[in-house]
Amino acid sequence: MKQNTNAELRQTNITVDLGGMIYHPALILGRVRRTLREAGCDQAWIDSVLDEAASGDAEHLGDTLMAVADLRM
Repeated sequence: MKQNTNAELRQTNITVDLGGMIYHPALILGRVRRTLREAGCDQAWIDSVLDEAASGDAEHLGDTLMAVADLRM
């Protein structure tokens, strides 16, 4: 899928555990934000990735987040 911004989408090999949570976009973005921050990723990069993820529909959100992290349900 074509991306809408200049966010550098790079795979971090960081696993984000989404198990046991309600699958609402805001909650998913929050969990990814916290996990990436705790893993030591740059805050400006995290913000650009999450802004990109939130800029489209649910499919775009999932595609963008999976481009940077391993999402585990």
